[in-house]
Amino acid sequence: MRVPFAQPVTVTRYVAGTRSSKGRYTPGAAAPVVVRMLIQPLGFNSDAVEELADQMGVRHLSGRLRIYAEAELMTGEKASSTQADRLSYQGQVYEIQEASLWPGRLPHWRCTAKLVDEKTP
Repeated sequence: MRVPFAQPVTVTRYVAGTRSSKGRYTPGAAAPVVVRMLIQPLGFNSDAVEELADQMGVRHLSGRLRIYAEAELMTGEKASSTQADRLSYQGQVYEIQEASLWPGRLPHWRCTAKLVDEKTP
């Protein structure tokens, strides 16, 4: 997969956490992964973006990014205790909220990321 204008970005990927017999959660280890991607801040510049915001149930898109990636970015799953991939963009940390494979002549992963507080586990 090749995404035009993509740059290598280091993503933090987490393995699944575990729960002790007492129910205490221990987060999984983190490892850096380099993925080529194109990052664009989301804004209300088209009807399609407004429709996306409605589907996501949000009133504004500040703190959200659209990402076109050459490799899959992982979203978090509560059932498997997996934390979503995180990346740094313009000095702030974002977490992958949605990822889907976009087929066609230039197949790629189309993702949405949300700004998070670095202190959030």
